[in-house]
Amino acid sequence: EACSRRMQPRPLRRRPFSFSLRIIVRRNSRLRPCVEMPFAFVVVPVPALRSGRPRPAATPTARPRPRVIGSMRALAAAALSTLAAGQSAAVGAFSDSARDGSVARVAAALGGERGWEYSRAMEMEVPSLAVQLAPTLACLPRNDHGNLNAAAVRYALHRFFVRERGWHVVGLDPRGQAWNASWPQIRALGSLPEVVRNHWEGGVRPDGLAPEELPALAATVEYLVHAEAVERLQGIYGLLNLSVSEQVAEGQALKAVAMNLGSYILGKSFQGVPPSAALLLYDQMPKVYPNWPQVLEFIQQTASALRQDSNTHASGKSDSPAGMLPSADVSGTIGFPAASSVTRTLSDRFGPWQNFECKAIKTKLVEMEEEGGTGRVKLSDFHAGALNGNWQFGESTAYLRQLGALDEENPANVRVIIPNYVTSLSNCVVDSPFYSVCCINECEELMLRVERRIARPEASAAEVAAVVAQISSATVPANRTLSALQWQRLNSIASKNGGLVPIYGRLFAQWMHHAFPRECPYPHVSGTTQQMTPSQFHQEVGES
Repeated sequence: EACSRRMQPRPLRRRPFSFSLRIIVRRNSRLRPCVEMPFAFVVVPVPALRSGRPRPAATPTARPRPRVIGSMRALAAAALSTLAAGQSAAVGAFSDSARDGSVARVAAALGGERGWEYSRAMEMEVPSLAVQLAPTLACLPRNDHGNLNAAAVRYALHRFFVRERGWHVVGLDPRGQAWNASWPQIRALGSLPEVVRNHWEGGVRPDGLAPEELPALAATVEYLVHAEAVERLQGIYGLLNLSVSEQVAEGQALKAVAMNLGSYILGKSFQGVPPSAALLLYDQMPKVYPNWPQVLEFIQQTASALRQDSNTHASGKSDSPAGMLPSADVSGTIGFPAASSVTRTLSDRFGPWQNFECKAIKTKLVEMEEEGGTGRVKLSDFHAGALNGNWQFGESTAYLRQLGALDEENPANVRVIIPNYVTSLSNCVVDSPFYSVCCINECEELMLRVERRIARPEASAAEVAAVVAQISSATVPANRTLSALQWQRLNSIASKNGGLVPIYGRLFAQWMHHAFPRECPYPHVSGTTQQMTPSQFHQEVGES
């Protein structure tokens, strides 16, 4: 039976209040093929689950208002009056920055506590995201209005989240298709009011997105991802009968955090699952995910690091905002806000942390690589490991073809393209409603170095070659001499574009693949491949 990520309850006729639980997890190169366990227990009604997820009690004392970007309160009030008047395009008039206007617009539409939390998150995150996005923004082509069109927005955000977080955000990831001209339908934005969603998705912006608004859009996506993770954590607190308004034992709080992360790895929310079943699933995590013990250690390390940061702030040695980092009192207890902070941090850091598994997969493939350093493994060698009892590298030829991981230029010698396989959806380990955590594309860091040095959308072949020749990767040394064939290919690109090489486009991505064959995926013609998870492919085709 093919594996999937579904938990399928099976009623027992002789026991109307019991059912058996079968845990079946999808197969890929990072989760074990299957875990199947018959288990019967009595279903006990849980009021907290029937009445919805518990929410933290309102604090009686007023919160200190944060320092807001560009007098956010005034901007929010102006934006609110603008929304009431239906003048959706006038928000920017109240701010010296389109970015501040966008943030104020969202905060005003959210309103109340949520709007306050959003403003505070933007104050913390937007400046740093602006710095991280600056090299890409400097190189992206602009439209006639000096703004970014839909394809540029989608491209820049997708690359940022893949490089920095390991996130493949639903609505940004092209999954084998072209970077089309339609505005990205980012699923995370679906929880925002329609007027705000339309603002970000281009419903009221035919002239494109102002470049300075891009960091605010990225920060908004992060905020919504964090909010969904914290909401799910609230449900697990209720499942474990933990209070969200009082201090609880740190061990219990971090267990809830671990169960929350485990639910993403399983691809299944624990909402509505009886406590006995949820705890059973949690206990089986080491069988489902072989590196689960390391995950638990990583959670502990994250909590300790945040506590140290909090203590540094408390001693007056840091300007970090108060109330956002966990701290344990002398009795070893922490509150829900502290556990929420750990959860948000894990959302950001788990992608880069889990990438050590991806590097191990790449190392195994490089060991099987054919001669010449082409970044390719013979298909027969790829499948040989699975035939010898290794549960990795068991994807079918049809599925590898669908992923774009095959080089079939020579039908007599079909080969697996190493970076295409490593970065495919087959190797994603976390599924959220808004994103998947997958292997980090090493080529994104290489492209970032190119962007920093060229700082414009196109350059001469000689300049591009000089920059790339100085860049090193995990398997390619710096300060090398490009081959005659690489020069020929680069000059060919320039000759088709008025003597300059556009650094954004399929031809240059193809050239980068040949320059870094083990790090940069080969870009297939759009529409010839389609990224699917193993379970999606099985549902559509019947194999995986």
